[in-house]
Amino acid sequence: MKKLKIVMLFVLLSLGVNAQTLSEGDALVSGSLGLAGSSVATGGGFSITVPPMLFSYEKMFTDKISAGGFVGLFGSKYAAYDYVVKYSFIYIGGVGNYHFYMDDNFDLYGGLRLGFYKASVSGNTGFYNAISTSGLAYSAHVGGRYFFSENFAALAELGLGISFLSVGVSMKL
Repeated sequence: MKKLKIVMLFVLLSLGVNAQTLSEGDALVSGSLGLAGSSVATGGGFSITVPPMLFSYEKMFTDKISAGGFVGLFGSKYAAYDYVVKYSFIYIGGVGNYHFYMDDNFDLYGGLRLGFYKASVSGNTGFYNAISTSGLAYSAHVGGRYFFSENFAALAELGLGISFLSVGVSMKL
């Protein structure tokens, strides 16, 4: 009976321990692929030439707040009859995340991206040869990481930007 009480006390005390996957000063690099494009031209006649990709660097400034930079890109092509139109998109800027839940393996967060984009369209349609535009862009996301080891994690993000749904990997530096 005494051993059972000691085991129960240990279990109760361990429930209060909050070991975290990330802490102040840690840095992460991540790469992800978009599974559902928010900006990618798709549909009949379209093919993806460069899948939606996002690469980022984050530094934990507190146990809850991280910030860093990112670059995202994608490309697609429309071909029908004698027409070929190519689309490309690049998005570069800063990212900030609030990590609202962390434990030994999970990191759940929400955040914002603010940056600069450049979109280009080129083709042989006879209507235009090339068009490009650029400007400021922002997006919001929620995401999560599952750490398989101390330094490697799988990630998934939902939100606006390069893709509605992205999956990838993160590495703690």
